Amino acid sequence: MTGRLKMSSLCILVVAVIAGCGGNSSVTSEGTPITVAFAQPPPSAVATQIGNGAFTAASLSSDNVTGVVLPPGTTNYAVAYVCPLNSVLVLEASAQDGAEVTLACPLALPFPSGFGAATGSLNASAIAGATMVLVRAPGFLEVNVGVSEPFNISLPAGTDDVAFLVQDKNQDLLALKIFHAQGIPGAINGGAPVVFGPGDVPVMQPLTAANVPAGFVSPLVSAEYQTVNGTVFNLAGFLFAPSTYAAVPAASTASGDGYIYIGIDSNPETSQTVETVQSTTSGGGPFTVALPAPWSFAGPSPATFPTFTFNYSGFSGLPAINEQASIFWNQIASVRAGSKNRVPSFVTSSSGEGATPLQTNPAAGQITVTATANFQGGANTITIPDLSALPGFPSPAASGTQISWFAQILGGTAQQFPLSINSPPLNSSIAMVGTAGTYTQP
Repeated sequence: MTGRLKMSSLCILVVAVIAGCGGNSSVTSEGTPITVAFAQPPPSAVATQIGNGAFTAASLSSDNVTGVVLPPGTTNYAVAYVCPLNSVLVLEASAQDGAEVTLACPLALPFPSGFGAATGSLNASAIAGATMVLVRAPGFLEVNVGVSEPFNISLPAGTDDVAFLVQDKNQDLLALKIFHAQGIPGAINGGAPVVFGPGDVPVMQPLTAANVPAGFVSPLVSAEYQTVNGTVFNLAGFLFAPSTYAAVPAASTASGDGYIYIGIDSNPETSQTVETVQSTTSGGGPFTVALPAPWSFAGPSPATFPTFTFNYSGFSGLPAINEQASIFWNQIASVRAGSKNRVPSFVTSSSGEGATPLQTNPAAGQITVTATANFQGGANTITIPDLSALPGFPSPAASGTQISWFAQILGGTAQQFPLSINSPPLNSSIAMVGTAGTYTQP
């Protein structure tokens, strides 16, 4: 394993995975239709808002789709939905952001619809220090196999890019091969053995961070490779603070593949966080990740449904800017958002990210609101909405409860709905600035 800890990132609050964002909205005589689809598993409750109107309960079709029709002259809408563990997510968007949106609950992984047997044999005995081979496939699926043996493993059915990653006892990457467009079920490499040699050993390239803010701790940098058919794996050191990464050997690259470079830093004293994720189809050489200037925010005034103010000029001129506010309470255990496995989640740490518990706690809850720049239309505040009267939506925290809050701003070259900083489209970049704190519920 390389790059990042298996389930870690100091970086961000990721509220949902973006599975797709449609093109321009079409206006009819009856208004502008917006289609909202949900990835599996679907939310337990959904509500929609048109313009400045009230939220109303919405139902999902059999394929987990809902939507709204914006009357002529109205461009803004919102979608609120309830995910496991009393997590409420709200997207505030505009028809200008596209007519089709796909959302997902945290921890909702893209899961294959079926599996098939992938067969073959491999021999990595020529790679000094090899102790295991990790097989990666789309859908974040990975299987460990021996260094030299036949294999018969289950992979997602269909056309897979299958990566074989030779690792040492520390899970550092020693060699790799990628077989693109493999039919599953079927034999990998046409049935020929997967044999590793000197040409499969990656060349290590410099990987650094720039623009480190004053007072921040040492930046963390990482690199990943994403194949044209959606297989992702890490290329930097397991200890998460490498100065080099492994460039994929030319024989294993294909058109449509790309590199994803990540830089993260935080200031434990101020709970500020910065991150940049940049993707490119022309990577593989020395790379420097430029971090954004940090954002200072003292936090919202204590309230059951607080208002957050966003004043930050660091992303001025970027085509895609989003603001996000989150409150959460009575969270006990949490997991970290992992760009290695692309697990959307919430995190909690000294740098102030949000949290989602692993175990059910009826008194716990979370509300996260994401607003696009088109929705904001120049406004700079987000107020957490009161959705507790809607069917299936949880009640707010009781008076006297300690509330943790997290706020972040994202700026990028391409819109992602709502926010998925760890998976930008290839040849794009997105950066995040955030901060966090606590208050007592009035």
